[in-house]
Parts: sequence; structure tokens; C-alpha cells
Amino acid sequence: MRRVIGLVFFVGFTSLALAEEPAQTGGSGEGLEILKKSVAALKEAKTVSYKAEYSATGWVTKFVPTVTGTAVMGEQSKDKIDRFSCTVTIKANDSEEVKEFSAGSDGDNFFVIDPKTKMCHLDMDPAVLGGQGRNIQRVLLREFSALEPFEDVFKSGTVELVGTTKVGDEECDELKIVPTEGGKRLLAISRKDHLPRRATNLIKNEQGEATTVLTISDLVVNPTFVRSPFELRCPEGYKQTDEFAP
Repeated sequence: MRRVIGLVFFVGFTSLALAEEPAQTGGSGEGLEILKKSVAALKEAKTVSYKAEYSATGWVTKFVPTVTGTAVMGEQSKDKIDRFSCTVTIKANDSEEVKEFSAGSDGDNFFVIDPKTKMCHLDMDPAVLGGQGRNIQRVLLREFSALEPFEDVFKSGTVELVGTTKVGDEECDELKIVPTEGGKRLLAISRKDHLPRRATNLIKNEQGEATTVLTISDLVVNPTFVRSPFELRCPEGYKQTDEFAP
């Protein structure tokens, strides 16, 4: 069911942290230089594909599932809507049930394919993704599609190099980033291609400390496709509808 969109669509991580004190522009010079190299690499990467694993620690495991899958991300539309497609499995930490979905957006319409119901839901409203919409999108790293990655950080955030780390076989520099709004993050950036390989949200409030972690592997920059990966291809035998997924 089509609706006029009055909401700003967002993708990626949702911070559960309480508001931090306003960050001051700056940080370590080395950290800023690494982040600038990452921005340049991100702008050259018009499309990326990768495997993803999203998990949580601490008290947020009660609310945040483990999500694994594959994703393709492209440049945002003129309306700053992320172009993406992904196929994911979602498992709540207190359940053995595993849910599977494929979803995406071409910058105009959003879709989700539910193999359990054999339905393809397509609409201009992101709410068409249904009750699992936020969890589906946890495998997406917004910086891969942003027109100006880390723009708020460079305006009035802080960046600090905290050391080196390894993500899979990838040697990375790890930055601590405090944006203008939102919680603190650790970002592991490859020393080889300067693209992110892991993003960790640092969460701290009256319930204690916790994290959410998105780990990226098998990253391919500017892959080629016979057809756009961001458009719905409803499988044979499935029914297509503009009704929102449950």
C-alpha cells in the first residue's frame, strides 16, 4: 500500500547509547589522516559487495539479534536514500529460530522477499520491509553509500588512532570516532585499501556497557553485474504485492 513518505530513511547502525557531550573538532593528526584516506577510497568505491556478520555483546543482546549474510551497496540517490541489496539470516539470541530474507532499494522503491510466505513486497515506503526491516539492514555500513562519508565527524567530531588490529587476514588501523551526534565508535580500516572492515558501536548507559559489531569480509570494490542488483527480481512462483511485509 503506497504512502507519502514523511520519514527520513536511514540505514546502518542504530545507537542505543545515551547522548554524549558535544565533541570538539579535532583528535589525533594521524587518526584524521587515516580517515581522510578512507574517505577518498570510499568515494572511489561506487559499488561494493561483501559478506557481513552483525552481533552484540552485553545487555543489548536482549534486543539485538545476530545477523549474517551478503550485501551490495551503491551510491545514494539524490534524495540520500541508500541503494542496496542483501540476503540475510536473523537469529534472536534467546531463540533457535532462524529467519531468512532478501531485501533492497534502488533509491526509489524498497523491496523484501520472504521465502517462508513466498511473497515479494515492493513499495516506495521503507516500511514495506516490515517488522524485520531494521534487523535486515544491520548488515549495511552506511559509509559505503554516503555521498560525503564521515561529514559530521570532520565538521565537529573527534578522531583518534587507538592502535592496529587484524580483521580476518586484513591488517587494519583502528580509529575511535566520536561524531557530532550519536555514540562513540571504533572503526577498523584496512591498511591496504583504506576501506572499513569492522565497525563497533560503544554503548554505555545506566544499564552498563555493551557493543554492536559489524564485521565485513570478502570485500569486492566496483564489482560488475549483468543486471542491477538493486532492483526486485521476484522469484518464479512467488506473489508480488505493495502490501507491507508483516
